[in-house]
Amino acid sequence: MNNELYKISLVICTYNRSGYLPGSLESINLQTIDKNLFEVVVIDNASTDDTAHIVQNHIIQNPSIHISYHFEKNKGLSFARNRGITEARSPLIAYVDDDVILTPDYLKELLSFFDKNLNAAGAGGKVIPKYE
Repeated sequence: MNNELYKISLVICTYNRSGYLPGSLESINLQTIDKNLFEVVVIDNASTDDTAHIVQNHIIQNPSIHISYHFEKNKGLSFARNRGITEARSPLIAYVDDDVILTPDYLKELLSFFDKNLNAAGAGGKVIPKYE
């Protein structure tokens, strides 16, 4: 883990899911907490679609969101998650899927939980599937 700059790092590991990634990134833009409290770390797990282009455009179009993009050549979720840990600049890491649509208070509630539960090692929440 690098120097701690944020209260939480939101890590998205993705592989050839460029059709879903924009919606996930847009939902992150709507978070209600101060944008300086969190970062978004996108780990591209050797995608062959336009994932890199989508993330780079999102970075340019949303300069108030702290987003970093990293290409992980070793395929597999474990490689991607471990790379996310390496790149994160927060002691608290939240992994979210590349197709998730976060509620606007997701990060606020997650930080609140860990502030109130100092001995907690992990947390989970409700997931509502959205089928095509």
